[in-house]
Amino acid sequence: MYYRILAPLLMITITGQAEALPQNKKPSELEAIQILRHTENLNQEIANPRDITSTNNRTLLIASGDSNSLSVFSEGSDNKFSFLQSFSSSKYPTLALEGASDVTYIEHNDVAIVTSFYSGSLTSFKRNKSGHFEHVQTLGNDINIKQAFSDYKKVKHKDTLSLLGAWSTHFSEQSNTLYVASYLSNAVSVFDIDSAGVLSPHDQLLPKINWGKPTSISQSNDENWLYVNGFEESKISILKKDADGKYALTQTLTHGSDNIEAMQKPQQILISPDNQFLFVAASKSNNINVFKKNSSDTFVHHQILSTPTPTSLSGACCIAFASKHNMLFAAGEAGEGILVYELSPSSGKLSLKRHIKQFKNNTINGVSVLSLSADQRTLFAGTGKNNEVYIIKL
Repeated sequence: MYYRILAPLLMITITGQAEALPQNKKPSELEAIQILRHTENLNQEIANPRDITSTNNRTLLIASGDSNSLSVFSEGSDNKFSFLQSFSSSKYPTLALEGASDVTYIEHNDVAIVTSFYSGSLTSFKRNKSGHFEHVQTLGNDINIKQAFSDYKKVKHKDTLSLLGAWSTHFSEQSNTLYVASYLSNAVSVFDIDSAGVLSPHDQLLPKINWGKPTSISQSNDENWLYVNGFEESKISILKKDADGKYALTQTLTHGSDNIEAMQKPQQILISPDNQFLFVAASKSNNINVFKKNSSDTFVHHQILSTPTPTSLSGACCIAFASKHNMLFAAGEAGEGILVYELSPSSGKLSLKRHIKQFKNNTINGVSVLSLSADQRTLFAGTGKNNEVYIIKL
């Protein structure tokens, strides 16, 4: 949470070049094959990477909060990524990309949607026949973010789209809708999207619920379950579809109750593909909580993951689960490196297997995002303050 709420957006650059590393890994080891750095080419505009998404057509999309941008990289035959294009608020002010925090890609329509925290907006792009992206639409209420944070009640009547502090999104393939978690609006908004990338406001999800300032959404593969965190109120709302196919609140996990003693300020949540394990990165508690679903379809506290040192997961913010490898990756924005856990299918417990602090003398600190490629063969790690993106083969 440090980047968006407690710290101003500053452009921080470091020296260095994009670096391809020697390929000498042993079986079962991780290998960083490339490092993208902001100063390699300032036109890349990847200062403070907040979200990273890879596509099936060998493209990498990066949303960066200090560059206020969407950057696009293409993968070559050597498996290295090269810069293709970028959109930023400095180049295109009307795109409303201030505090770009999330990028969602819809494969079957070749559409990318960027969420921008400070602009309080959604901006969509579509890939053309030449492989480049073109701007389609920007949705937002054009509300001054400083005024909104100083006194939200005064601008609430203008916030008709409920996108103030838009933090992250989740795309539901079955319903072809986009869920948006907006921190300041304290809302989960729903948008329809067509094949051209045009977004249409649908409604708010359960508008009477106090979400607790949401920043993360996760959904089961069958889309029957939806999970929403509440950052400020340290809680997780669990929703399940009823007989009419509509979501209803079935359970709330809250710090300080039901044996949940270390889940303050949950920043990111993630449900396992089998809908059995819920992972929660708690940024103030500096740890990862694991919940397991029992036979009554109720989630119970299962485990707090161990760390090598008390500061390893400081500002715990980021998790990625590779189900094909039974591996969970975790990091903290004020922490050290990337922690790798292994899930035992027999016991259902996770154990720490590795703490990656560096690759070939390149120190990894302040990770701001972890994501996996669809085939789970590549891990992407962005370091917010250091303006880097590590591309790691599993």
